[in-house]
Parts: sequence; structure tokens; C-alpha cells
Amino acid sequence: MKGRPSFLPVLVAVVALGGVLSAQEAPAKEQTVKLEKSSAARRIEGHLGRGGSLDELAEPLTRRFAGQVAEIRAERMLGRRRSRRVVTVALACVVESFRDRSYLVTKASELDGEGQVCRLSGREDLPFKVVATDLPSDLALIEIAKGDLPKLDFRQSTRLDTGRFVVSVGAAGAAGGVGVVSVPSRPISGGGGLLGINGEDAKAPKPGARVTRVAKDSAADKAGIKVGDVILRIEDRAVTDFETLRRNIGLYPPNSSVEVVLRRGESEQRLRAILGSSEDDEVSGSASLWGRGSEMAGGPTSRRKAGFARAVQHDTAIRSSDCGGPLLDLQGRVIGLNIARVGRTQSLALASEDVNEVLFRLLARRSTPATEGR
Repeated sequence: MKGRPSFLPVLVAVVALGGVLSAQEAPAKEQTVKLEKSSAARRIEGHLGRGGSLDELAEPLTRRFAGQVAEIRAERMLGRRRSRRVVTVALACVVESFRDRSYLVTKASELDGEGQVCRLSGREDLPFKVVATDLPSDLALIEIAKGDLPKLDFRQSTRLDTGRFVVSVGAAGAAGGVGVVSVPSRPISGGGGLLGINGEDAKAPKPGARVTRVAKDSAADKAGIKVGDVILRIEDRAVTDFETLRRNIGLYPPNSSVEVVLRRGESEQRLRAILGSSEDDEVSGSASLWGRGSEMAGGPTSRRKAGFARAVQHDTAIRSSDCGGPLLDLQGRVIGLNIARVGRTQSLALASEDVNEVLFRLLARRSTPATEGR
């Protein structure tokens, strides 16, 4: 494939080193990767031994999804001269289609303004509207006025163990890359919003996080949170101790509006806080994991690359614009969705079961007549 990087050096490096480092200091036991030993993996080994390329093996798997994967196109300032150009900023997967409309899931943090369009495989550009978003997963459900599109199914449940080979689908069904799962599914905190409190584990009889300090003019202060309050939930996520509060807040980016459910005395209250940001975020870690990274081989990193409820790390050098596209196994089954390019060979994906769980909530918020045919 002309214009696409060869993925052979990445695979050779993984085989030679026997492991990779996590983007967020994975425990030592997770840093040694044993490669998948399936018949498909042995086919890769034989193919490479005969001088073949990974591109040749990946393309037959990814081409089948060209009609189910669209592109989100937007005008961006690019290059040293900062000239405006319309480029692909993310991919979107068709997850529901009716006679006159379809719904697609994509990377929410790339939907940032007017004039964006959804480009279908036939090079047709359509406007879209955002139906619903899910901040912890960075997924958004969009609607286009085009029906009878082939649907992509995320119901395949396959454990993404370390060492498993994965294939990323790129724009127009091109092979976005072949790599290996390096760190299993886990919460990806870091660089999230700031509530601006100190606290401790709440005493019995009910679990929670007791507030011991509220920083002046912080998100908590502006929301009306007081010392002595016991925080019980952030949105729909339970808070059982101060550590779970830290993790839950870390899932949301700065400027997010989150509901804080707390106990004050004998009464339960619901407050809304607009999360702040800080270079030294006491709640969720390094702010550097939010914001577009500098350009490197294959382009820039993702605008958002942290604060996910759960994500799998793999070593594929995907493009940031390939996020929102499906992740396959060596049999061509959909086993996840790429959600962030973190570094040169560090990418994050949501497992299919996690995508399906979020889709269930997002699709429930669409307005589709019950009588509409599929």
C-alpha cells in the first residue's frame, strides 16, 4: 500500500524485546508480553519469514468494513504556515440504520464545532447531529440523514489478553496497523478535571468520601460542597472511599459538568460542579495527557488520551484520525474500538463489551419512531 508505513519493524521490535512499557507505569508483571500462539499467528510468522508484509495480511480483513466505517471531516489549521485544510479527524462506525437515518459511534472529543461532516465510503459528505455523548469513554452517538447502511456489531466478546495480535481498520477500509496487546483493560486516569478538595474515607455505617478541605474558588467551592460532606456518587458512579472519588473524577476532562451526590447531615443532596484544571492535579494526575500532542511519525497524538473508564493498550502506531474505528482479531472479528493514540507506538482501545455497554445507554437516548423499518 503506497503512502502507508510498514508495520514489520513494530512487530519485530515486540518479538525481540518480549514486551513493552505501559504509558502509565504498568506493574512489572504486565510488562512481559507472550505473543499469541494461534494458527493465525503462526501464519503471520510464516508469511514474514517468506519476505511478506503485514499490510498484505491485514488488508483482506479490513477491506470488508469499508461500508460500515465512515470518516468525520473537519477544517483544521495545519502545517508550519497554519493553513486551513479539511481533513479526517476521526472514524465513525455505523451501529444502527433505518430507512431514512443512521446512527454512528465516534470519538467525542473530536466533535468540536460547526461545519464538520460525515463522509461515507462512497465519498458522500453529510451533515450530522450529535445525539448523546459519554465522557468516561469519550464516545459520541451521531445521526445522519442516510438509511439502509450496513451495521457494525460490537457484541463479539473476546478477552483482549496481552500478546494477542490486533488489526486496526483505517479510513476507507485501509489497514490502519497490526500490533500486539501490551497491557490489559484497566482504568486510564490522568489529566482529568479537578474538583479541588482533600478528603478521607467516610466512617461507617455508609461508605463514601468525607471532605476535609475545600480549596477556595475551586469547582467544589463554587458548587457549594462543604467540609464534612460525604460524597456518595459522581454522576452514576458510586464513591466508596476517597480513592474511588479520585478515580471517578479523573475520568472527566476539565470544564466537564458533573453531578455530585452527597450526604450532608441526615439529608442527601445533588449538586453540579464544573470541573477545573491544574498543572498539578491533586485528584487525577498529570494534565499533560490532555491536549493534542506534537507531530511525530504518523502524525500527532490524540487530543484526548486519558481519563477513560477502561481501556486496553496495544503497540500499534495508528493515526490519531483512525480513532473511532474498529479493532479486529486475526480472524477479522470486531473485538474493540480504537479510542486514542497516546505515543509513537502506544494506542488505546475500548473492548467490544465496554463499547456495547456504552452504546446501550447512548442508543436509548435517540428518538426513533417505533414503527420505523430497519
